[in-house]
Amino acid sequence: MWAIASPDSHWHVITIASEKPGVDTVMNGYLVRDGELGELIRGERRVLERRRGAPVRVVLDAEDDRGRTLHAEGDVRTALRWFGWPGRLAFWTLTDWRWDGLRGWGEDQEFFPREQVRSLRS
Repeated sequence: MWAIASPDSHWHVITIASEKPGVDTVMNGYLVRDGELGELIRGERRVLERRRGAPVRVVLDAEDDRGRTLHAEGDVRTALRWFGWPGRLAFWTLTDWRWDGLRGWGEDQEFFPREQVRSLRS
């Protein structure tokens, strides 16, 4: 996931599925706030709503190595459902993000093994 509001306000996060259903754990990433760079060290990504399997509303809560917190809420505007790799489904999205009173654009990406695809049809 990533978003850019300006050269001084942007972030990028890589997450991995956790043991909690519907929650992904922040593995790494960065936060640039007021032009200052910090490394993301912990956090969670949650999908609040899905449509035909694709994410519609996403929330990110994370913390960087400077002790700054990031709360970002994303509204997916378009979603590409792509079987680009054998046995994998990917959702690539254009996402309208809001954080720190700002609005920025970016992506939210998800990857699923084939055996989970049927469970995403809700």
